[in-house]
Amino acid sequence: MLQGVSSNAGKSVLTKAICRYLVNQGLNVTTFKPILVCTDPIELNGRITDIRMKASLLACRKTNITLHNNPIQVFHTQSSPYSNTQSPSLMVIEDNEPIDIWLYGRDTILYSMISEDTQNRIKKAIDYHLNILADNYDVVIIEGSGSPTDFGKIDISNYYIAKNYNVKTILVTKISVGGAVSSLFGTYIMLEEEIQKTISGFILNDLIYGWDCAIEAKNWLIDKLRVPCIGIFPHIWDKISSLSDDEQIEMLAKEVGKHLNLSLISKNLDRRNKAL
Repeated sequence: MLQGVSSNAGKSVLTKAICRYLVNQGLNVTTFKPILVCTDPIELNGRITDIRMKASLLACRKTNITLHNNPIQVFHTQSSPYSNTQSPSLMVIEDNEPIDIWLYGRDTILYSMISEDTQNRIKKAIDYHLNILADNYDVVIIEGSGSPTDFGKIDISNYYIAKNYNVKTILVTKISVGGAVSSLFGTYIMLEEEIQKTISGFILNDLIYGWDCAIEAKNWLIDKLRVPCIGIFPHIWDKISSLSDDEQIEMLAKEVGKHLNLSLISKNLDRRNKAL
């Protein structure tokens, strides 16, 4: 499970990169986004989803989306939901009638303002669809949303799954922006001990330049957190922006092979093994 220490940490890019890398190793892979805030909505085989979800499915060499991949969607009801204010939105659970909810800024769900009944419906939907995927695929890459610590136990997108499923969790920080190291360190420290135990490692994502500094940051975090670094993933958008979607994903997958040591998560995720 990929959990960003903040919004825009690059979880979606890493999700599609890792999915395609594992598919290329011969694994049957799919992706699961329990709650998707559709900031860039599109239609895919009759369902409204988000361009990021479409890319993740393409990375798994799949063209259709089902409720199993994304049982819950959230849609903005105002045109500019990017300020640090509460913004009204609609949540759709398993294609049922929309429910009024609130977001903080662009994509952070305010679970404290959702009724207990609705929270239980969300959890049941996650349980049902995630279990189906787990029974039918070698690997399910789960993409969290927002920050796993902002709302503690009440968070469902990250905390609930990490606590109730035997997942390998990776924390992701965007090393190309200020505060990346402190955000990752602070997030880990704020996690409850039972959630810390699910953390298999961290990724320093989107490195533009300064490998020496990034390595120093990596070593500091390993020493302080006693958690392995899965790798430092470079910024390559300038190199791939002119390519087709599928070519972009293939290039990202190649970078996974060069820079991420997935065997630190599980020995069964390295290139020599084909099944979990």
